[in-house]
Amino acid sequence: MILLQYWALPTFESIVNALGVSKEVDLDNGRIQVEMDGLEQLCFQTVMEFHGGQETLVKLRYERIFGYCQVCHSLCHDQQICPRRQENQEEKRFRDFVFGETR
Repeated sequence: MILLQYWALPTFESIVNALGVSKEVDLDNGRIQVEMDGLEQLCFQTVMEFHGGQETLVKLRYERIFGYCQVCHSLCHDQQICPRRQENQEEKRFRDFVFGETR
């Protein structure tokens, strides 16, 4: 959520520049349509710096994005076949084998 005093086109444009290419900005509803590189991970929060050096964390919410991986935020696969998830499972199996099951 963006504070009302920063609710302006330059603020929304700076968010867009961090994500991709602006297609449409709706200031009335605080929405931005962005064309993004589908091979890049989704960004769910970013730190914005305003005039005077004030920084704030901005959380992003996506609409109409389905099937992204909730482990690594990739649009290329879902979490069932995520390489990071598989690495974590392999590491756990190795630890269980070496140190015995921890449960």
